[in-house]
Amino acid sequence: MEQSSANPYQKKLLIALLILIPIAYFLRLNSYQLIFEEPRRALVALEMLLANNWMVPTTNGELYYNKPPLYNWVLIGFFSLLGKAEWVVRLPSILSLFLTAFIHYRISRQYIGKNAALLSALFYLTSADILFYFSLLGEIDIFYALIVYVQCLLIFHFYQQKKWHWLFICSYLLTAAGVLTKGIPSLFFQAITLLAIFIINKDYKRLFSIWHFAGIAILALSAGGYFYLYSLQHDAGPYLARLFTETFSRTGMESSLLDNFKHFLNFPVQLIKISAPWFLLFFITIGNPWKKILKENPFLTYCLWFCLANGLIYLLSPGTRERYLYMFFPFIYSLLTYSLLEKPAIDKQKWIKGFYYFLGISVTAGLFGLAIFGMIRQEWVVTIACVILGLILAAGVYFIKFKKPGEWILAGILIVLIARIGFDLIILPTKKENDPYRADALKMSEIIGNEDVYLIGPPEPKTDNVQFAGIHFTSYSRNEPTYMAFQTSFYLSRYTGKILKYTQGREKEGFYIGPDQVRTDRDQVRTDRAISDQVRTTNSVNPDPIRVEKRVNPDSIRIYYRFNNRLNKEDQWYILFKYLEND
Repeated sequence: MEQSSANPYQKKLLIALLILIPIAYFLRLNSYQLIFEEPRRALVALEMLLANNWMVPTTNGELYYNKPPLYNWVLIGFFSLLGKAEWVVRLPSILSLFLTAFIHYRISRQYIGKNAALLSALFYLTSADILFYFSLLGEIDIFYALIVYVQCLLIFHFYQQKKWHWLFICSYLLTAAGVLTKGIPSLFFQAITLLAIFIINKDYKRLFSIWHFAGIAILALSAGGYFYLYSLQHDAGPYLARLFTETFSRTGMESSLLDNFKHFLNFPVQLIKISAPWFLLFFITIGNPWKKILKENPFLTYCLWFCLANGLIYLLSPGTRERYLYMFFPFIYSLLTYSLLEKPAIDKQKWIKGFYYFLGISVTAGLFGLAIFGMIRQEWVVTIACVILGLILAAGVYFIKFKKPGEWILAGILIVLIARIGFDLIILPTKKENDPYRADALKMSEIIGNEDVYLIGPPEPKTDNVQFAGIHFTSYSRNEPTYMAFQTSFYLSRYTGKILKYTQGREKEGFYIGPDQVRTDRDQVRTDRAISDQVRTTNSVNPDPIRVEKRVNPDSIRIYYRFNNRLNKEDQWYILFKYLEND
């Protein structure tokens, strides 16, 4: 292992990395509106904040069961401190990444050395799927990966120090945090990881210690306490049933044999996608004495068994997505970097240099390609920036030579961050740039003013079947609000400061939003086709009240705005309207 102090090249590379990492992650983070699952996460937190109710998650005022509230509490804190801009929604994900890397370095360096710990932390921050995709989104999974990773890292750390009380108290507190973030999976991580470390060390009696039972009690009081407080306001049964089905509906037992087979073949592809480009370095370590390395280093043994034991569940679950696997990669990268830096041979350095030049040439070509794309869009400032970055990178790759494998790898990480900066300059502003959600919500908020607004339409019935391995336990039926994009609900609540509450019929005075041709059991409201055509041509505020045929409904409505909420690329037209009394 390289244990010498950093030479001038290493120091310069580390300083450059410290400068480029925040630039790469935060540059233009606010340049595109909320996408994918971001608006749902943001909406739940915003409604809890507006309702001043931290116990009950909702969407459009209706109970939301898919996730417990811990991540919502984090978002509420950021909303309260920094506002509700898009970059604030994404901030917890980025800070969770940074915190994961920092904790990993601080603790793992005791077991694999500073250099390997630093490289593995940097690999995690610059993994392709994280750097170019999921770090751009304000979703729950990177935050959850932080909780699980620290939970399982501390199990090993405190085991090595023989601090049994801290092992069980901290790991079960983090298990409770995981349960309150994503439900049941954290229970499996805790159980499997504890069994693995005590079986590896043949220390079975520790599982029956007083501190273990104390940890279980902490979990029960923490997670169970929340659901008890929730039950004081609403029935917790449907909530728990939904968390159960969210977990077990993705497993192999609830999937077809064909789906299981497809996932088994696709699982390695998922791992490669997450770890690109660093997975290529594993080929350099093939000839290493892995058996000896694992025997001499208990942390690396733990890393391997953690990944094998817990990863088996995901291998057997066709519903697994790449983002569900992030917590494994600090452990995987520990194995990789230690092996790379352990007594590096000349042949290994040759291959590392080849990998560096491959990255340099690929990213340089990519930057010039981005510059061409910028020219097509006539964005000259960012185009020139990409050209300058490409020229500097090409010169650096050609002229700068390094002496040690660690230096070549640090320079490779620097190249990947430069690629992300080019991506930020050209690609980020184009993400969903034509989506109308934010603009429509802003226009409607100006019309609504200080009045209340409701989402109206037929409910969407859902059923959660609590079953496992073909055994059916119970079912819960529920109604979800009529579909409308979460982007519109979030932006409208953000601009008006009011919850867009769902209703199946006219209840109070105020504005209503519903699908064009709204019809409900209580009011039988209908927008006539001619009315729809008229508003479609104007696509703006209509100043005149439009009466619906009296044979359908004695009331009339006045349409103020008509907009398109696309679902799966299909047009879904909605109207903002008011009920009017008959003359």
